[in-house]
Amino acid sequence: MNSELELVQLQRVIEQDLNISFESNFNSHHKALCWKYNPELGYTCQAIVNASGSIVHQSNSCYDIYEQAFYLFDEPQLTNFEIQKIKQNANLEEIEPFFSGFAVAKSSSTSFRNLSYIDMDGKVLYKDKFFRINSFQNGLALVKTKDFSFNYLQTNGKLLFNETLEEAEPFVNNLAVVKKNNSPGYCIIDNTGKQVSSIYDKIYSYKEGKALVRHNHKTNFLDKNCNPILPEWVRAYPEVSSFHSDRCKMIDPRGRVNYIHESGQFLWSQNRKLIECEDFIGGFALLGDYTSDGGKKYNFAKPNGEWLSQKWFRGAESFQEGMALVQTLHRYNFLDYTGSLLLKNAVQNANSFSNGLAKVQYIDRPKYRYFINKKGENIVHESIIEAESFINGRALVTVKEKNNIREYNYLTLDGKFLFQNHFTSARRDPESFISPTIVIFNDLHNEVTRYNWFGETI
Repeated sequence: MNSELELVQLQRVIEQDLNISFESNFNSHHKALCWKYNPELGYTCQAIVNASGSIVHQSNSCYDIYEQAFYLFDEPQLTNFEIQKIKQNANLEEIEPFFSGFAVAKSSSTSFRNLSYIDMDGKVLYKDKFFRINSFQNGLALVKTKDFSFNYLQTNGKLLFNETLEEAEPFVNNLAVVKKNNSPGYCIIDNTGKQVSSIYDKIYSYKEGKALVRHNHKTNFLDKNCNPILPEWVRAYPEVSSFHSDRCKMIDPRGRVNYIHESGQFLWSQNRKLIECEDFIGGFALLGDYTSDGGKKYNFAKPNGEWLSQKWFRGAESFQEGMALVQTLHRYNFLDYTGSLLLKNAVQNANSFSNGLAKVQYIDRPKYRYFINKKGENIVHESIIEAESFINGRALVTVKEKNNIREYNYLTLDGKFLFQNHFTSARRDPESFISPTIVIFNDLHNEVTRYNWFGETI
């Protein structure tokens, strides 16, 4: 797969060409979750897009966890009916998505050892055999044994190592960091259990194709072939992040920051003391510095050290879905990847983008809340006095207030109310729309009613 920076740039192009909003980044299968308007249905719902810019599947609502595993990772799943039947028969409370033909299942038991695996026939496997288990990844699952050591379970039921491990991490792209018993340090193994790297004082799991490694009080990174990336090992910094957009943030013992390139070159000739320093996620790093009069100012740095915007801002948040919320004096606006501001007239208050929309409060209409798209257009023309951010395509809003009684509803991504009638009292349950099928309203009569993603009673 291409570098992270190239994928981010690709996402920008695809987002504009297909008029979609990305919910996730591209995974190892070159697929991502997005929101797209479905003209046949007349509303916006989730879809799967590939790195070629094609919609490979369009849902009629919002994918559940099993559908995501199937469409994003090509992992076969059981139907919801089959899942519920297995839960009943095996007295299970939860079943995670299937990977490599197995799923982690949680029983209704109150014991802390209530996790096991089930196969796609509903057979419960290895119950109470392990202290802790994880989902399978490419045919291997990290497990913690009853003696508190580690091993990897294979789909045939056998353990990868005859001897357990002192420490171990899950596999990432067929590589895993382990510390063998009585070993002086850590090494990397492949999915056959073969050691494929030297032993170092400390190795951290792979992120973005690179693994942070510390040895003899110095720092480096290993590539996918377990070779050091930096030409020379650098002195050990107390805080080191992962590589993003070919840059890695490093903070020295005095709290000063710098960013190192794969070539070993630092972004600045000297480390800098900053009030805020983020990773180069999406190609830009949010940095905060002091003004000459002791105030604070914010901007976004490019990987080459240039600034994204010619002007500094009084406040800023990291990029979310291609837009960064910025503050100028007592007004808010959104900055795009070109350094341009989205709105001609700044707003009194705003939230970052979520599901392709951002909540704003206009200066001349301070009583009401609106949602705008990435073109700066209002998608809501109703009177909304309070609103939460969108989660899985739905946002809880306060529609109006009369005689100290408020009325509530849910808003869709198309700016329409989910329910024909408003509620006199409503509260979003913590699980609401995290699962696309459950929403809980508590009305004045203390009743609980459940609805699906379409607003239908279930």
